[in-house]
Order: sequence, then structure tokens, then C-alpha cells
Amino acid sequence: MLRKITPFLVLLFIAAAASAGEFTPEQRGRVLAALSSMAAGGPADAMLPLVGQAPRTDLDAAAWRVVFQEHLQSVPFTARHGAAWWRLTVEPRPEQESLAAAAGRFMAVVLDTAPGRAPAGLAEFDLALQWLEQTVTLPQPLAAAVAAGVGGLLAAAPLDPARLMPASAAASAETASPEVPALAGNLSPLAVQAAVTLGALAEPVNVGRWMRLPDSPLRVFQTTGVWLFDGGLLPDSDFTSLASLMSAAPPALTGLSVLLAPGVSAAPRGPGAVAALPVAPSDGSQPAFTLPPGASFDPVPLFTLSALRQTAVLIQAKELPRRSELLLGRDRLLGALRPGPANPLNPFLAAGGYQGPDDFLPALAVLWMHDSEALLGAVSALREQGIFEPLIAVLLTADLFSNGGATTILFRTDSAGVVSGRESALRRVALPDGRPWVTGLAAGGSLMLFDLGPVWNMI
Repeated sequence: MLRKITPFLVLLFIAAAASAGEFTPEQRGRVLAALSSMAAGGPADAMLPLVGQAPRTDLDAAAWRVVFQEHLQSVPFTARHGAAWWRLTVEPRPEQESLAAAAGRFMAVVLDTAPGRAPAGLAEFDLALQWLEQTVTLPQPLAAAVAAGVGGLLAAAPLDPARLMPASAAASAETASPEVPALAGNLSPLAVQAAVTLGALAEPVNVGRWMRLPDSPLRVFQTTGVWLFDGGLLPDSDFTSLASLMSAAPPALTGLSVLLAPGVSAAPRGPGAVAALPVAPSDGSQPAFTLPPGASFDPVPLFTLSALRQTAVLIQAKELPRRSELLLGRDRLLGALRPGPANPLNPFLAAGGYQGPDDFLPALAVLWMHDSEALLGAVSALREQGIFEPLIAVLLTADLFSNGGATTILFRTDSAGVVSGRESALRRVALPDGRPWVTGLAAGGSLMLFDLGPVWNMI
């Protein structure tokens, strides 16, 4: 009997081996029919073949790539696809995480195939990016499953930014003189968006495996969490200055996710703030200066000074709406200041480029990022002379850089524009109205404590 069934068992094993890791023709047909129904806005029941196949552990990413590519070769990606995949991802069911991973694979195939579809492929590509951007609202296990689905395919075939150039730009690049070198790091607006979207989806270490990116912006993102795009236009010294600033003032403080250098024509959607630096000279420095009663500040490149101001504005925009004590403290101090030349804060505000009441904290923040310890030394010395207003203003500025926590950041910017920062412990007390107010911090190797009792009425 054993001899009679052995050939049958051999055939059975061969058939099983052929089907392991891939769809049978019947399964592939059902999945393709489900995808066609999805593209046509069909009913939820038509998606059941996807629900049934998604949990299969014997199917690798390549098997899904083949069937998704077959569908997308003839049917463009549309919002109907996106809506159906979203429904499959968010509706509770045992297969939910498997479907989230399948959705990630599908979007990865769209990103891979859409740029080759003329003329509307780039719009499809961006639509898939927008779908992926929504996943930040998903519970973490589902968002992680989508990311794993995307990464499983893109790691095997990373996106090429050159395919994301508009046709006109690509044609210009082909006809450019060979004597004019391509700008290192020059990415199309869509490539910039792809980097930002995938960066929010992937671990920083992985995004360079999913997309071929220039070393400079990738390195800054992986070390600071902020994308810095300069199109290859900045001198090395300016790029280094910005990278050091992003490291010293992290995104948890600034809320920044993307920084665009002057001349970069992109407006990406980001998970945080997206800022474009204004045009500033790449040569020349603000001269060294002294603040009363004799604190010295080193020269700073004008380009770096512009970046410090932009960073200060970002921090204020993030902090004031969520921390009413900062806003009230600023307004009460402004109301208590002596008007005209008698205002002891005039030299400080002028040095910070003061532009009006809303610029009070940013102007002081520029000085704080220039040299925190020099600024603290100046206002401490003035306090010994009975002049309290500069100290009150600087303690408020230190609190601006605290994120509402128990530490602030002490900065120093050198004459080359390199910014460094280190954490410093804060001491707060409660004002008579219950507001917290900074009255001490660690600086210069010691704990600086200030008695503000005589001037509570100012704050």
C-alpha cells in the first residue's frame, strides 16, 4: 500500500512547495478582482479576499508586490483606493494589523510604480504620501504595521529622487551643459515631500534605506530629527551652523520638522513646523558688542544671526499659546517698564533686533542663544545695582526655553556660527497669584538664585 501512495504524496509535496510563498492563480484572481472593485468604489464585501489573504505568514513581501503591481499597471491609484484601504485598516477585526501591513505594501508599490506613469503619475505618488501621513493618527500597533509594510518593500528597492522630477525639470537637466555640475542635494519639491513623509513613518536610521537621499540632509535628520534642505546652495560653514543650531535647539523645543534654506522652492507638509529661512548674507558678521554693565558678546555671522531669530520666533509661536504664564508675564513686564530712554532694557532689546511688543521675547531669545552665560552675568550685575527689569526679562526668557519642564538650555554661538547648548536645572517659585516663575538656574558651575521679592509687582 505504501508503494502505491508514494507517487501521490510526492505530487502533493510538489504542489505545496509551488504554492508556498505565493498566490495560487485562483487566489491571485480573487485579490485582483477585490482591487478592481476597490478602484471602482465597490462594496465592503468585495474586499473579503484581501481580508482572507492578509494574515498569511507564508506570503512574503515580494508576492504582494507582484499582485499589486499587476493591478496598478492598468489602474491608476485614486482616492477610492485610499478610502477602501483606510477602512480596512481602521475597522476592528482579527486581521486588522495584517491588513494595515498590506495597506503599507500597497502604498509602497504605488510609490514605486506611479512615477513611471505619464503624465499624472506624480499626482498619484503624492496622493499615496498623503495617505501615509494620515497614519500618525492610528494606534501605535497599526501605524507600526503600516510602516513595516512600506519598509519591507522599499528597503528592497529604495525610491530614486531623480524619478520625482517634473517632466520640464527633467528635460532641463538632460540638456544642461556638462560643464555645469549638478547641485549636490538638489531635490524636487516632491522628493522633499517624500523624504519628510517617509521620515515621519520610518525610524531615522531606516529612512535612508527606503529612499536614496543626499548625505547632508539625511545626516542632519538622523542626528537631530529635523530635515534641513539647502539644495546644495549653502556654503559648508552656513550648513554646519544650521545643523549645529538644530542639534542645540531640538524639535521638542522648537516644534520644527523641516527647515528650508533660502532659494529652496518647496513647501512640504510636515508633522511639525515647516520654516523657510529669509535671505541673509552668507558673508559678514555682527560685530562684537558689550551690554551693561560690561558683558562682552563675540561676533556672530549674519547668516547665523538670522537663523537664531527664526528659531526664536518658532519657539514663541509654539510656547505662548500653551503656556499662559509666559504671555501674562511678558505683558505685565512690558506694562511696568519705564518709557523712553530711561528703560533699562533698551540696550538689550536693541542688540536683539527688537521690532515691537510681540518681538519682546524673540529679541531677548536671540541674545540668549548668542551667549546665555554672558547675558546672565550682565543682568545679575545690574541687579546688584538695584536694576531688576533686565533680570526679570531674562528669567522669563530662560523659562521660554524650558518647555515648561525642570530644565532650560544654555546656549553659546561662536564666531564661526557654530551653536552649542546644554541643559541647566531651573528653580521656580509660585507668585502670589499662583503662577510659576523662574528664580534660579545652574550656570557657570554654580546655582544662581535670585530674590525677586522687591519687584513682585512687575510680574
